[in-house]
Amino acid sequence: MKKFQNINPILSDTMKTHLIMNLNDFGIWKNDYELFLNKRAKIVSEESYKRIIKQKIDEKP
Repeated sequence: MKKFQNINPILSDTMKTHLIMNLNDFGIWKNDYELFLNKRAKIVSEESYKRIIKQKIDEKP
């Protein structure tokens, strides 16, 4: 990622388009794949949930 940062001065903005909101919080600079995977899964789930059109069948009985 440091190589990309050198050639892309707006890397943090670019990563937001991939739902990576903060390179530090996502473990990018520490090469912490487990943290990255957990954070990414959470945000993908949240964004997916926002786009689901609830139906009557989704209501709990």
